[in-house]
Amino acid sequence: NTSPWLGQMTLNLNKHPNDESRIRNKVAFELFRAIPDLSSMRTCFVQLYIRDLSDGSTSGDYIDYGLFTHIEQPGRQFLKDHKLDEYGNLYKANYFEFLPNNALKDITEPQYDQAAFEQILEICAGKSHDKLLRMLADVNDESLDIDMVLDRHFNRDNYFTWLAVNILLANYDTQTQNYLLYSPHDSLTWYFLPWDYDGSMVRREMRDPEGNPAQLIGVANYWNTKLHSRVFSRPQNVEQLNEKIDEISQLLNPEVISGAINRSVPLIEKYYLDDPDFCKEFTAAEFQENIDCMRTITELNYQLYRASIEKPMPIFLGIPEQQQKELTLFWTPSFDLQGDSLTYDLQIAADKLFTQLVLTRNGLRTNCYTVALDPGKYYWRVMVRDEKGNSQRAFDIYWDDGEPRNIHTGI
Repeated sequence: NTSPWLGQMTLNLNKHPNDESRIRNKVAFELFRAIPDLSSMRTCFVQLYIRDLSDGSTSGDYIDYGLFTHIEQPGRQFLKDHKLDEYGNLYKANYFEFLPNNALKDITEPQYDQAAFEQILEICAGKSHDKLLRMLADVNDESLDIDMVLDRHFNRDNYFTWLAVNILLANYDTQTQNYLLYSPHDSLTWYFLPWDYDGSMVRREMRDPEGNPAQLIGVANYWNTKLHSRVFSRPQNVEQLNEKIDEISQLLNPEVISGAINRSVPLIEKYYLDDPDFCKEFTAAEFQENIDCMRTITELNYQLYRASIEKPMPIFLGIPEQQQKELTLFWTPSFDLQGDSLTYDLQIAADKLFTQLVLTRNGLRTNCYTVALDPGKYYWRVMVRDEKGNSQRAFDIYWDDGEPRNIHTGI
């Protein structure tokens, strides 16, 4: 059938199986309609019935596949329908760190490979990538003032609004993916557009080994991306984000979020709570508890954000270098938004829970350390501390293959 449905030819239907509420994406894009400097996308619930004629038959029964969420396809038609420039550039970030990459070439270059390009940025509209590459070159040119780069290539209100919304809704998985980049054809300016919020509004307090909220909160969550780390190395930009967080928190208050939730919950109760597949994972009472957590999530995340900006920024642990019996451990330098002096605490252990410590060195002022170790398997971690006692860990994650879903952070 070549007829459009609600004016759309491509249907994105998702059951959001990892979202216990099944409404997070729908609620988020409804909330975006009232936020200045941010786009939204059309979404709706769809009860899907499929009649399978793949065996060549011309009749058969329709099978009920349940309730799905549909979201608008990003592309030229999306740009046109939202009064944006349909001849502009639109990309969906798949793994974009705002770093140069051999796969990111303009279409005119001999070695241009669209498939390789789209592993990093999916092309939703536009042909030439020259403007994108110019922006990328400036972001990575340390000789250029980052505020000049930000003002030349981005819209400040949109940039800080997009970050504030992600922080307040706890949509953490937006460092390198799950967003769109748009630029009109006659402008150098790039805009961040939201995409994929089924993982947002979750009560997810990341904690360091001492039990303090750490990492993946606020600015720290974005420190592994070149653009964001350069922007927030300037105190005035942290202050501008603080102001935007205050502004958006008033728009995304519990009353507003509850209103959006209340408009969606009756459909879930009608179509989902009696579905055996739905109830395999949790009960109706657990569903309601999950919904109630969503109502006040921005208040919690506001407090977590305010605490997070006092902490040093996360680091990356490097690949150790071995020379004969000595091993040199490296890690990237941390950064403190308030300019506090920093030290590093190093621990090496024979087990991933660090109950069998082999070495502890506290108060290191360099980002490397050389040690002689007997042959064996070791785990290591570095904790950053500022002069006020605030701490932060590394971005690194150790996945224990022998224990499914067993994730150890910061080691």
